[in-house]
Amino acid sequence: MKFKVIFQEGAFQWFLAYLHVIFQFDYILYRPLIDLVSVCDHRVIRQN
Repeated sequence: MKFKVIFQEGAFQWFLAYLHVIFQFDYILYRPLIDLVSVCDHRVIRQN
């Protein structure tokens, strides 16, 4: 339940951006994965 709230508020993307700053992740490489997770999660929210 908490995960749905996090995804809905966009906190997940913010969290990844936060990790990017700390660990210097290449955000561009992770962008497709972020988009995929967002799309899948929105589908789950609609189903419920």
